[in-house]
Amino acid sequence: MPGRLKVRVLSGRHLPVMDRASELTDAFVEVKFGSTSYKTEVFGKSLNPVWNSEWFKFEVDDEHLQDEPLQIRVLDHDTYSAHDVIGKVYLDIDPLLDPDSTHALCGWFPIYDTMHGIRGEIQLKVKLDLFADYNQFKQSSCGLKFICGTSLPECYLMTSIHGFVEELLV
Repeated sequence: MPGRLKVRVLSGRHLPVMDRASELTDAFVEVKFGSTSYKTEVFGKSLNPVWNSEWFKFEVDDEHLQDEPLQIRVLDHDTYSAHDVIGKVYLDIDPLLDPDSTHALCGWFPIYDTMHGIRGEIQLKVKLDLFADYNQFKQSSCGLKFICGTSLPECYLMTSIHGFVEELLV
């Protein structure tokens, strides 16, 4: 089932100082899903930037929705050198595929850097619009989960078994 993933970057807070002269940050955000990426405008000289970006839209197939995370990179803009990475956020959008969910996420997410740990927070809105199946002979696999083990995790309830797969090669 194809769909449209929409992301809006609202604001950031408690970002680290990246420019020693002004003791502030010239932050912008790169949003990437699959091979498509978008960037916000640079919000200059602030540790609490407000971007209020437009909706960034990604047209995707369901196999990409289940396999790839939404990648958010917060960077400090540098005019004469490479931009400095402040940190990253990886969002698993698999919960948005649940038929009973609201198909939306909204809130503050920690910005993480492997060297420095948590480096502030970013406020995002993420929405998923699923389209109807376009191929009547192919069922959508949205919401399908594969579990490997000798028993079912306690949070799941088995209602039926539809077959046995000894090995799955992809």
